Amino acid sequence: MKYEPFISIIMPVYNGANFMKDAIDSALSQTYKKLEIIVINDGSSDGGETSKIAKSYGDKIRFIDRQENRGISYTLNEGISNMKGEYFTWLSHDDRYISTKLADQVEFLNKVLQENPTIQRERILLCAGTERIDINGRITSHYQGNLNGKKCIRSKKELILDNLKQYGLSGCTVLIPKETFEKFGVFDISKRTVQDTDLWYRFILGGCIFCFQDKAIVQSREHKNKTGNRLNDVFEIEKEEMQTDLIKKIIIDNEMNDYGYLSDISYYLLRMGYKNAPKAIRSELKSRGNMARYYFSFIPKYSAGYLYGRGRQIAKKAYWEIVKQRENR
Repeated sequence: MKYEPFISIIMPVYNGANFMKDAIDSALSQTYKKLEIIVINDGSSDGGETSKIAKSYGDKIRFIDRQENRGISYTLNEGISNMKGEYFTWLSHDDRYISTKLADQVEFLNKVLQENPTIQRERILLCAGTERIDINGRITSHYQGNLNGKKCIRSKKELILDNLKQYGLSGCTVLIPKETFEKFGVFDISKRTVQDTDLWYRFILGGCIFCFQDKAIVQSREHKNKTGNRLNDVFEIEKEEMQTDLIKKIIIDNEMNDYGYLSDISYYLLRMGYKNAPKAIRSELKSRGNMARYYFSFIPKYSAGYLYGRGRQIAKKAYWEIVKQRENR
């Protein structure tokens, strides 16, 4: 028998009059109907415009109109504590869902549960791909696929390394059992920009599995006032702190702290410009001795990266030479 859980869509809003109607409409247009939509005003300072739009939907949504600005983590946690659903999902006020977002995920959830009957339900979390849209809702970047032949259910090592490489766990695509929050905790209210990734790492280290659905189900809007753009300096600081904290936890995890894995993580952190997290790894490996092995392990990685980049340059040059020759005929 198909499992059809009641799902709560939590939508935090701060000064969201510009795009929130598009977001709410996308939630209301879901083909899967066992849902509730909770819109929470996080103390907007737009002269009541956010509240006016939310209230125009009447009883189609549940609206919490808070006057004090407490931040996105606090607001998401407020939604979790007020939700009636068995599953949580999140919608930013400037993004939107495709109409089959929840239907696709429920179908995928049933497939995963059927194929993995020994895994506890609260440890199976879903996520998926996104595509980018502009301020007018036009698609600017189509989803290119992410799994590349990898299996859906992966180990802690694979999940963390993949997320370090490409930040593949998009917050608005998740579908998470409410029991998962009860068991592993909620969003850290001290975080302003990395609250989602911080929680995903806690879930993974606690033994949860993010099962990736290889399709775009959310459209993420790019605009100058997006939180990541407004708080970029805060983001860079919090990201460094979060990755350093993650490394410290990996070092004491006997399932993950082998030499090769720490070396791989250090390589990707260095490539992305982190400083403190790679230092923590070097300090740990230095205490184990044989630092030469650590540095030599980077040679094939950097060589492969160099050869790939150089190969692309040569191919591009050859292509334009062919184009030029054809034009001169």
